[in-house]
Amino acid sequence: TCLLSEEKRCRSLEDLRSTEPESRELKEFVRINSIRKTKSVDDILREQLEEVKEVMHLNLVKIRDRNGKLDDLVEKGNMLTGSCQQFKVVSNKVRQKQNLRLWRTRILVAVAVAVGIVVLIVVIVVVVVSQQDETPQTNLYLGSFNHGPSNKTS
Repeated sequence: TCLLSEEKRCRSLEDLRSTEPESRELKEFVRINSIRKTKSVDDILREQLEEVKEVMHLNLVKIRDRNGKLDDLVEKGNMLTGSCQQFKVVSNKVRQKQNLRLWRTRILVAVAVAVGIVVLIVVIVVVVVSQQDETPQTNLYLGSFNHGPSNKTS
């Protein structure tokens, strides 16, 4: 049931025993030949088929895991998008509140300055009026509007 002739089998064993570096193909060839001595071709094919099935099964498991991870990443991305939009709305509200506070402060400062100017003007007027009350007033036109007895003879 061996597929290789006796001559090729012996040559491959000699190559294995030689001091030259062995290639991977040669090792696999020798392994298969040694297996063939004890097993039939059907058994060898079944073993190889089982190995391929195991590899394919592991690949499918890895693909499923990747899909799960991709789904998780998509979900996290959607959550980040929602959080980003919520942050944008909140930051706009905060900016509007800060602008409102800034305008309130500006208005209060303007009103305070206006009140200060009005108070300053009132104080200046009061001081000027009080100084005028303390100084004797000389009315130049008092003589022409005198309603008292006149000393003039007419």
